[in-house]
Amino acid sequence: MNTQKCLLFVGLDEQQVQDLCNKLTEVQYEKDSVVFSEGDSGDALFIITEGTLKVTKKMPGDQEVVVAKLKEGDFFGDMALLTGAKRTTSCTLETDGKFLRFDSAVFKDLHQTSLKAYSVIQKNLGRRVSQRLSHTTEELCYLVSAMMDEEIDEKLNSELITNIIDKCKEEYEKIVTTLQTPRVSYDDIDEMATSAEDFEVDESHKELQVSFDTLTNSPVFSGLSVDSIKQLRPFFEVHQLMDKDLVFAEGGVGRAAYFIKEGKVKISRLGCDDVEVPIAELGEGEVVGEMSLISAAPRSAHAEAIKDTVVWRLSAFGFETLEEKDLDLYTNVLVNLNAIMCERLAKATQSAVDAFKELLEIEKADLSEKDCLEKLRKCSQSIFAKYL
Repeated sequence: MNTQKCLLFVGLDEQQVQDLCNKLTEVQYEKDSVVFSEGDSGDALFIITEGTLKVTKKMPGDQEVVVAKLKEGDFFGDMALLTGAKRTTSCTLETDGKFLRFDSAVFKDLHQTSLKAYSVIQKNLGRRVSQRLSHTTEELCYLVSAMMDEEIDEKLNSELITNIIDKCKEEYEKIVTTLQTPRVSYDDIDEMATSAEDFEVDESHKELQVSFDTLTNSPVFSGLSVDSIKQLRPFFEVHQLMDKDLVFAEGGVGRAAYFIKEGKVKISRLGCDDVEVPIAELGEGEVVGEMSLISAAPRSAHAEAIKDTVVWRLSAFGFETLEEKDLDLYTNVLVNLNAIMCERLAKATQSAVDAFKELLEIEKADLSEKDCLEKLRKCSQSIFAKYL
């Protein structure tokens, strides 16, 4: 296998890939062997050099579904390097197989011995997490909008309730399958960024200066000194928005993150039948659109000001420039971004699991159509409350 073609190593040169692979452990498994099981502690990532395997996940009700099939060149178990969290799926060989085992201890050592290689892999892992988070958020919105369907109120009957529960189950299964990201080239994603999002900058607000009082409390800059954060000053732009002004649109190419200095921003996206699903309202000190600093994939949600608001805009281009000027600072911010996305992905996945369990309870309970509808509504309202 040509390891340089593995998406984990995109951005590393041939020598860097070879040096890193020399630190990895070659392992072999026979057909039907289990590499790891759901619930196991996570301590390594695996790269397939030969063979195929299936990834499965347990569903509420003791069902088990196949969420992905992987082959040579794919890698799996990556959350172990980022968080060390317990395994969320099981991986079983369909053929005899060979792998490169990338232990978390080797990854930590890489931080000390080759900061550039470490930062590249952090970015590639972050891109993968951002794709999963985007897909999971999308399916959660479809799940919520299915429960919010206004036609239920007008045509309430047991058959309609059954249909809507079945639809919600389908959306949950789609969420489960996002645990394994579709094969999308990171280079292809970057090429989508043909133009950055632009504000019509009001020249009268040019005197606004970036103040870092609030930024020091942002999880994006966790662990950084005030002096380190001040080095980012040249990369920020200040923008003042009026009520209902657009920050960014769902589906647009994301090339900037926005830190809220004052005011509020509403996050939403379209679900089934173009129903708008509110996700969150964010305020002072919070950040929106941070995934765009890692990947130029389309925006997964819509963001607009819901009162007069001041934001600091950090462009992906500026963030990439920081990589060249201060690799250590860049890497620290990158690690924080990945931690934020991993936490959100874990919450989103758990929110979907909890919702599915509630659906099973609603389905089994002997409820009137009205009571069933009320429980569905409550379930939909709790999904993003738990997520965020």
